[in-house]
Amino acid sequence: PLLFLTNGGGHSESERARRLSEMFQICVDDSQVVLSHTPMRSLVNQYNRDPSTNVVCVGRGSSDVARHYGFHRAIHIDDVAKALPVDAAPFQAYATQKMTVDEPHHYDCDTARQELIELRTSAILVMHESRDWGRDIQLLVDILASDGSWSRTRRDDQPVDLYFSNPDWSFPNTYHIPRFGQGAFRLALETLFHRSTGRELRSTTFGKPNTIQYRWAQGMLEKQLE
Repeated sequence: PLLFLTNGGGHSESERARRLSEMFQICVDDSQVVLSHTPMRSLVNQYNRDPSTNVVCVGRGSSDVARHYGFHRAIHIDDVAKALPVDAAPFQAYATQKMTVDEPHHYDCDTARQELIELRTSAILVMHESRDWGRDIQLLVDILASDGSWSRTRRDDQPVDLYFSNPDWSFPNTYHIPRFGQGAFRLALETLFHRSTGRELRSTTFGKPNTIQYRWAQGMLEKQLE
């Protein structure tokens, strides 16, 4: 049995398998790859059950990956921001700013707004690093402190579930000092949520070194032995 386990993500397992195949000059199948967000596949049935809800995805490629996993109503945080009035994210003027992100957006402003009006957000999936911490934290606190509806009606509990794909505090790149990762983003979100609501933020984190990640990998190895 052979398995590649990584806290990387932002693309499908088949894309990572293609890269690994080219790198090592061997044939790697997508069933031999576990990305940080791979175990989120287990959430599909839970959040597809209610057709009046959607899931909001954060990070590069996240909404495309979510749809690939089978989530029927997945909307990217960029599309949420575009659908809201400019003052909802006052430091990101979508009315005049040219979008230069590296993934296709599946909604124009009117379509995204209509879906957000009609559907309640039941979960947030942080599948990769946020590209705009200030904007995304503001919008996520709005959603998480509410009932998930377009009106953002405040709640004393937390009906919207929150998932992170990996806990890494930092990661190396070409810069000589490690850069903040998703674990740092989680801490910032938790801190501002607590300051805004007085409550602790409830969330689930996948990725190494969490037990759930290794159990998922074990299950995939066992399938290879069948």
